[in-house]
Amino acid sequence: MADFIIPGHGPTFKVELKEQKRTKENFRKRMREVKELDITADNLVKSLESLLKEKGHEVKQEQQRNRELDAKFKNLLQEKESIEAQLQKILDNHYTEKSELSSKIKSLQEEKKTLKDVKEQNKQCEHLSDSDSTEVDLDSSIFLQEDVGWQPIDHEQPSSHSVKKVQDQKNKRYLEKAQARSEENLRNTSNEVSNIKSRLIKYNYITRQKDKEIQRLKSELERVQITTCGLFFALSLHDTFHVRTKNPLLALNFYKLNRASHLNLIYSSYIVLWYSMYSNV
Repeated sequence: MADFIIPGHGPTFKVELKEQKRTKENFRKRMREVKELDITADNLVKSLESLLKEKGHEVKQEQQRNRELDAKFKNLLQEKESIEAQLQKILDNHYTEKSELSSKIKSLQEEKKTLKDVKEQNKQCEHLSDSDSTEVDLDSSIFLQEDVGWQPIDHEQPSSHSVKKVQDQKNKRYLEKAQARSEENLRNTSNEVSNIKSRLIKYNYITRQKDKEIQRLKSELERVQITTCGLFFALSLHDTFHVRTKNPLLALNFYKLNRASHLNLIYSSYIVLWYSMYSNV
């Protein structure tokens, strides 16, 4: 085919037409690439918008969980304070009653000692009343004067043997009654001491149970704190790797949204650590 030459133009015009044709083809090719890039960019924007919506929904869910955890934490704190107040009240009552019981035990021990002394003196008087000696001097001030009580014998006045025998029988009956009263008081004292010991054992058991309950509540509080801290750290990692951003403002905004939480100081340390790691990248 003969070359087409426009009259009035030289042979270079053909080369210029080829260059123009090549340029137009390159332009069309670039336009097709630009359209493909626009489509890809639109798809990326749509996927990013859906991802942001999903992320916003997840953040709202995590905020709701954090609010629930905060409410649970506050309830646990209130329950702990209530239990501590009850325990302190029980301990105060326990110490007060323990001091009262201690003083009562001391008084009962003194009374027991007095009763033993009276019993011993009663035995001595009974032994003296059974003797035949007329030089016996009985101290009647030890015993209480009752209707059938102790009647001291006047050895200075003459008396018959029968009168002395009757009076000795009366004194013997009184000594038996006094000894019976002493034994009954001793039994009552022993029973009361046993009751006091059982009550002390019961109070010690209640105290141990309250201590176990306080330890359980402390463990529950530590578990809630660790769970909340783990949630904050997981959200920080999710903001870092899932959204693929190195801008700390995202995590800082999330921190501002959750600044009412009691673990902001811990979460702030995670933010500082995270930002210091990426500031060196």
